[in-house]
Amino acid sequence: MKKQHQRVLVTTPHPGLRLVSLGLLSFIFTLFSLELIRFGTVIAPLWFPTAIIMVGFYRHAGRMWPGIALVCVLGNVAATIMLLSANAVDLRYTAVNVIEAAIGAVLLRKLLPWYNPLQNLGDWLRLAVGSAIIPPLGGGVLVCLLVPGDNILRTFLVWVLSESIGALALVPLGLLFKPHYLLRHRRPQLLLETLVTLAATLGLSWLALANDRPVGFILTEAHASSLFIVELSVELDWQGKGIGRQLIARAADHARKAGLASLTLTTFRDVAWNAPFYARLGFEYVTDLTPELRQKREEEAAHGLAYETRCAMRLPLG
Repeated sequence: MKKQHQRVLVTTPHPGLRLVSLGLLSFIFTLFSLELIRFGTVIAPLWFPTAIIMVGFYRHAGRMWPGIALVCVLGNVAATIMLLSANAVDLRYTAVNVIEAAIGAVLLRKLLPWYNPLQNLGDWLRLAVGSAIIPPLGGGVLVCLLVPGDNILRTFLVWVLSESIGALALVPLGLLFKPHYLLRHRRPQLLLETLVTLAATLGLSWLALANDRPVGFILTEAHASSLFIVELSVELDWQGKGIGRQLIARAADHARKAGLASLTLTTFRDVAWNAPFYARLGFEYVTDLTPELRQKREEEAAHGLAYETRCAMRLPLG
């Protein structure tokens, strides 16, 4: 029996929303992949953005491919600038990602049935060939030609491995995912809002490392005139070594550069490592709550935290 092959896929009811969502996904996964650069290689040992573009191409008609490529490239560039610098942007790598994704999408459409693409072991093998073998090998050759270096073989191998692993991790999920999984009972705009929130959260988070191992983090979100500390956590064995203070100082430095007037937070009033700790760092108790802080306090109470046990605090950034 002859296989059905996908000709023209999804007619998108919300094309603009889908494009923005894909751009945000590219931004998020580029941030994650670039973080891996800090663990000992010039090219990230896991690279996910190509898989995002490939799935986007696979699931949408060809007329949408230029828009998909554009928003994903913009997400990639924005993440690179945020995490590294503008000088770290090299569009040759990004161009190779797009070429790989296009090759993979075409191969997957030819190799897999359109309705249920992963029905058996044979389909999974064809998926591996079409997304994690042929496109990364072609991309590795292109990178070596476009960006020659001292150790071409190492560059080729790292590129192929990083792209292959990223494809095997994300492409199956992208092929099997159905939009109604998220949108059956919700407005489509909520997906976009979730992605925007996740992207902003990743951009306002910092990780403390010791011997290349995470030992603490601070998670923040921007309010109208302040940077709100959502969570600060340090591994038990590393507490008392000033790591929490350094993370707060890093957040404060970012807030000053962004033109914000203060750091804010809500915490337990009488727990020794909560309000008393922050008070020693210069935080002041806040009684005249901003609308954002009032909403935070109300949400905490709605989730079962006794209102009188919590407090809001503020650190002016003069």
